[in-house]
Amino acid sequence: MAVLIYLLGAFGGAASGLQTAVNGRLGTLVGALNAAVISTTAALVSLLVYSLLTRQLDFGQWSKAPVVLLTGGILGAFFVTSVIYVVPRLGVVAAVLLIILGQLIVATLTDQFGLFGNPHIDLSPARGLGIGLVIVGFMLARA
Repeated sequence: MAVLIYLLGAFGGAASGLQTAVNGRLGTLVGALNAAVISTTAALVSLLVYSLLTRQLDFGQWSKAPVVLLTGGILGAFFVTSVIYVVPRLGVVAAVLLIILGQLIVATLTDQFGLFGNPHIDLSPARGLGIGLVIVGFMLARA
């Protein structure tokens, strides 16, 4: 089971990297905001179709979510739009490294303070070093 979880994470990361490149190019053709609308509309349609085909869509579950957790869609829209804007200016590698750096910082704070009901996990020296290495990687990618 653990192998499947690792593979899913790796393929999800690969999809994110590919999405970054595709959306960045789309943004140069139609503009960042238009590209973001196209991308998120395609995501919504594909999720709706999958949910309907698998009969997993349950609107009754939505009321269980605290309002603060509904901001994920807004954050996703900002993420997609910002990536579309950044990729043509910095390149895909630098953009992905910045994405990873931002994710690591927020993930570290989330773990450290147990935000959003997640478990509290202290920042270890190894984790701090990992974040530092991503910063070095970004600087090397821009050199």
